[in-house]
Amino acid sequence: MFAQELVLKQRTEILYALCSSGSAENLERVLDMLLARGALMWEDYQNIQVPGRPLYTNARQLLDLVYTKGRDACDVLLAALNQVLPEVQRAGLSFEGCSSNLEETEEFQSTATQTLLSRRTGLVSKLRGCIDGALEALVESGSFTSADCDEVQLPVYTPSQQARRLLDHVKSKGESAAKVILQYTEQKQLYGSLLNQEKWTPPKELLKYQKKLSSSVSAQSCFLSTCRGTGHMSLDDIYTELELAHDSPAFHTLSLEDIVGVVGTVNKEADTVLLSGEAGSGKSTLLQRMHLLWARGTALQDFLLLFPFSCRRLNSEHRELSVQELLFQHCCWPDREQEQIFQFILDHPHRILFTFDGLDELKESFSDEHRLCCPTQRAPVPILLFNLLQGSLIKGVQKVVTSRPEAVGPALKRNLRKEVILKGFSPTGIDSFVKKHHRDPTVAARVLESLQTNSALLGLCHSPVLCWIVSQCHNELLGCGGDSPHTITDVYLMILEHFFQHQNPLKSTIGQGWLQEHVNTVLHLGQLAFEGIGTSCYIFSGRDLETCGVTEKDIFTGFLISSKDISSICSKSSFRYRILEGQVLVHAPHGPAYPILTNNRECFRRKL
Repeated sequence: MFAQELVLKQRTEILYALCSSGSAENLERVLDMLLARGALMWEDYQNIQVPGRPLYTNARQLLDLVYTKGRDACDVLLAALNQVLPEVQRAGLSFEGCSSNLEETEEFQSTATQTLLSRRTGLVSKLRGCIDGALEALVESGSFTSADCDEVQLPVYTPSQQARRLLDHVKSKGESAAKVILQYTEQKQLYGSLLNQEKWTPPKELLKYQKKLSSSVSAQSCFLSTCRGTGHMSLDDIYTELELAHDSPAFHTLSLEDIVGVVGTVNKEADTVLLSGEAGSGKSTLLQRMHLLWARGTALQDFLLLFPFSCRRLNSEHRELSVQELLFQHCCWPDREQEQIFQFILDHPHRILFTFDGLDELKESFSDEHRLCCPTQRAPVPILLFNLLQGSLIKGVQKVVTSRPEAVGPALKRNLRKEVILKGFSPTGIDSFVKKHHRDPTVAARVLESLQTNSALLGLCHSPVLCWIVSQCHNELLGCGGDSPHTITDVYLMILEHFFQHQNPLKSTIGQGWLQEHVNTVLHLGQLAFEGIGTSCYIFSGRDLETCGVTEKDIFTGFLISSKDISSICSKSSFRYRILEGQVLVHAPHGPAYPILTNNRECFRRKL
């Protein structure tokens, strides 16, 4: 079948594939390729890319125009679609007989502006990470004004869209501007080649250490870590993509690589990225995934060494350490040439990545009062950590830190390059996680059907930890021959089990004995939650806890955590529930779940 006939026959499917995501990125990448191959003229491109017009309208305009241009243009369109569209969107399309070669030529055309068109795809890729530098070169040459720069850098544009807008403006400015941007990209490419040479010639001992460190990081990351410790569930088998976005008006969905990329940078002088999200939003698991992919050599390969730290474990380090001792004693000890390896870290900080999981779990709040500049000077671990994050120690090392958003004060925020927000599971993510958690397709379908008919449970599942608990609850109930949970009360017992197991991971907590043993704790915490919800109170003083009978043992269950922001200005400690949903759920003893606490379910009775 001819390409022209394929385009006409699959018109509806092509429109859906280009527009269903709601992003114009796929359409714009296709347009780049059509311009580069000469299938579209510049005037054609301008007629299609009308600002403010709906995405579907632009896509229809493209298909109409390409179809009228004949077989060759349709052949290039199909080849572009085959290269640009994700596999899931390509699946329903046929590219039979598509033969166009989309590789760009590096040769210069007769004019610089024509070269911009023929090399457009590659130029977009090169420019999207250095828009500021390109604009600076254009302004210095007199080709661009500040108003031109503002139009290119509108916050609604992604980096790729900014690169395209820049090229569009350059095209309209003529030959002189086109020559400036071509010269700029050539210089950047030459500089990149020098960096690549540096990348592949590290010392021999460093490569040996990198191999040892990668092996250690991989071993720590290959199995899913939970509050019960590292289990036997492969991270590959259960990991589900999370929704990530920058804390900015232009709320774009991000990839894992974008976390340490230039996208969303608000402070170019800083080196620390904050990965923020509520408790249970998947911060630690996402960081664990980053570690594993780096160790396997499939992501974050700009970094030769990655040093992972757990702030919870750093709390138990009471010695004064130097940065070198912190890295080698807490991550991976070099077999030899420790000084040479550490000197490489100091000389090439841009090739090193530190990650700190759970900054909000540190006993000490972030402070910039004690400044250190010498990496060999010993100091308490919190002071080392704070100076690393603010860049006083080993400036240039990239750092990724996870924390709940409310635990990050203004002192740390001043030292952030950017903030990336975890939004939890999307509806598609919930579906994917449940299917991975329940290997039996029949069971998975039954669980998903139950969730779709119960908005309360489905709402909980946007939080990864609660989605996991809900899935565990289904396993328990279905494993006992029971029905799928229909109420939050069914999930309530599993959440209680989750927290009590966190308190004592060596003890089996499922059974009637566990429920009876902790019934007073549940009632005390339930009374506190009930009183708080009734008065819209979510921060509790020591007197509030005492009034409801909450003891120190009850606090250790993990439902309550210290509210640092309030405690720091009060003489007595204040507490809040770890997550707001936890307060809503734990007040169940004063509602329909009360009979469960005194008359245990048959399902649990069978496990005795």
